[in-house]
Amino acid sequence: MEPIGTNDPTRRNFLRLATAGAAVAAGVAVARPAAAAAPDRAPFVANGALVIDVRDHGARGDGTTDDTAALQAALNAGKGQIVYLPPGTYPVSTMLSVFSGTTVVATATTVIRRTAGPAIMGNGVLGDFTATKWDGESDITIQGGVWDVNAGAVTASGSAFGFSHGHNVRFTDLTVRDVQRHHGIELNAMKTVRVVNCRFEGFSDPEGNRGYSEAVQMDYAGGPSHFGLFGAADFYGCQDIEISGCYAGPSARFPSFPRLAGSHGGPDGHQHTGLRVLNNYAVGCTEWAIRLYDWTDAVVESNQIVGGGGGIQIGPAGVQPGGNIIVRGNTLRDLSGIKEASGRPPDAAICVGRLNDARTRNLVIEGNIIQDVVFEGISVYRTDRAVVAHNVIARCGGVGVRVNSSPRAVISGNNITTPGREGIVAHVGSHGSRISDNLIELSATYGISITDNVDDVVVRDNTVFGAGTTAGTAAALRVSNYANRTALLGNTVRRRGSGSEASYGISITGTCSGTWYTGNDLRNAGPSAAVSDQGIGSLTTPGGLT
Repeated sequence: MEPIGTNDPTRRNFLRLATAGAAVAAGVAVARPAAAAAPDRAPFVANGALVIDVRDHGARGDGTTDDTAALQAALNAGKGQIVYLPPGTYPVSTMLSVFSGTTVVATATTVIRRTAGPAIMGNGVLGDFTATKWDGESDITIQGGVWDVNAGAVTASGSAFGFSHGHNVRFTDLTVRDVQRHHGIELNAMKTVRVVNCRFEGFSDPEGNRGYSEAVQMDYAGGPSHFGLFGAADFYGCQDIEISGCYAGPSARFPSFPRLAGSHGGPDGHQHTGLRVLNNYAVGCTEWAIRLYDWTDAVVESNQIVGGGGGIQIGPAGVQPGGNIIVRGNTLRDLSGIKEASGRPPDAAICVGRLNDARTRNLVIEGNIIQDVVFEGISVYRTDRAVVAHNVIARCGGVGVRVNSSPRAVISGNNITTPGREGIVAHVGSHGSRISDNLIELSATYGISITDNVDDVVVRDNTVFGAGTTAGTAAALRVSNYANRTALLGNTVRRRGSGSEASYGISITGTCSGTWYTGNDLRNAGPSAAVSDQGIGSLTTPGGLT
């Protein structure tokens, strides 16, 4: 197939559209072509920069010819300009390098297909380790195209894009397809990046050991074990990254990515900051669809996670605390569960602090919907000042909301239906927490449990209907195992009235001291009695201690 001639009117139309689209993406004005332009050329100009058509550098786009050299020649000539890839299929046998100030524009029917190499495109040169911090090739836009990593046909691992040590980069309206073991877009030591309206379809893991691969990965420059293609190993992390309006799911040949977005590396001293994952849709992700590893100042909002393994996981790396995180308005449903470590208890649809002993601080989990998941709804471990509020949890396989080693937690306004164990649990060091205004219905065991060496928890104004659908459950409100100075105030408990159900409205075991319970509505609370109190020094007067 011969290249289309430079005087072909169809080509001129493509050039005109490409220039306009790229200029809009870059926020620049498009000048009209000069009246004196040669009749066989179409020098459509954006801020004085010519559009570079890859066919002018010998690219054929016929799906057979190796176009690597021609595409690289166009990218070299197009530094600081617009490089246009017309419709066609362009085989690429090693990583292409894109440079500062370049906009790469492709159409919906442009396919860039990897036949070898570690990635299709990067913002550096393979083996050049001089770039540091966020000062490498920057101010780059990649718009449109199908970037086919060609898993299966190419057995070596590879990504679509590997970017490192740069800033001000935008990926928009492109499709990444059939990644082999690595990532769709890999960001290492990158600042101010936007990944917008992109699709990530298909992931291959023939060896079965890359369950942690993300479609969009945010990692740090840690050398060959993290990103060894180019750039210095200076341990810089990512800052100001936003992933929005994207899709992760299966392709025609392979299942979905393990993760839509996240990290599996945390730098000591250069924490990932200002990361946002917004309004994305993930279907069939086999591991955590979104994983915040060593992030601070982060927002995960309005994502839909459907039909996969896990939902959202938050965890510091162990070298520094994570925190200042908002998880709001996400929908998670039909999740089959994930268990990262042998012998560890099951995780949750939204799971915090289970990775190691480092702590998280200042966390809000609010307004999420969790439905039909086989594990717990929301679990918060080793977190200071957590708020878990106004979530809807329906039919989870374990506890609805759990806080563990999380002092001063606020659990408020949640609606929890048919959890496979307790509705809400506060235990092991979650001192001074407040559990209020929650509605819990048909919990398999306790409605609310305060247990295991926890002090000064307030349980107030909650409603528990039909606790104890599992035979032998002691109570709707349970205080046990050295829980001290618990306050149970103004709660409403009602028994189901048929089948298995909790024996008491309130149960306090003999190891607990100073429990104060008053003002609770326990009419028809349990078949045995309203209260079973074996505790030490319990108080029932309305005023409590004076």
